[in-house]
Amino acid sequence: MNYELNAKPGLPNIPKVGMQTGVNKAFTQIQYFGRGPLENYIDRNYGFNAGIYDTGIYDFMEPYVVPQENGNRTDVRWLNLYRKGTKEGVSIVADSLLSMSAWPYSERNIIEAKHTYKLYPANYITLNIDLVQMGVGGNDSWSEVAAPLEQYQLKAGHYKYSFYIRPL
Repeated sequence: MNYELNAKPGLPNIPKVGMQTGVNKAFTQIQYFGRGPLENYIDRNYGFNAGIYDTGIYDFMEPYVVPQENGNRTDVRWLNLYRKGTKEGVSIVADSLLSMSAWPYSERNIIEAKHTYKLYPANYITLNIDLVQMGVGGNDSWSEVAAPLEQYQLKAGHYKYSFYIRPL
């Protein structure tokens, strides 16, 4: 897969540059080579070592009280989604360091749910394969530094990346 985005200069910051797809809902195990084992973002990944991690889809996510974007992993070289007890599944192999996340819910459900009990498993696994996501910020919640620091913002411009999708 090849992806290219040309966002005209002057547009607002971009939350993330990437693609999203649905994967067979039976592929509930995740193995990846990247930073982990917990979620991390470009401005929150220094305490996470790159390694090979393997976990179930529900442990891959963060159970925030109010559902939101979650479970991102940075510096991912490859990620496998597979059926537990087998190695049947799909593999994403990056040509550079990517950010990836996966959820058993649809993105729409995550956005609309106000509490975790309002999350309902979709008929697929939502897989996000991103070049990069903007940092989460949060130095405080009441001033201009609540936003990500300048170096972790995604400015409008040209972005390009590619990766391979292959069966396991």
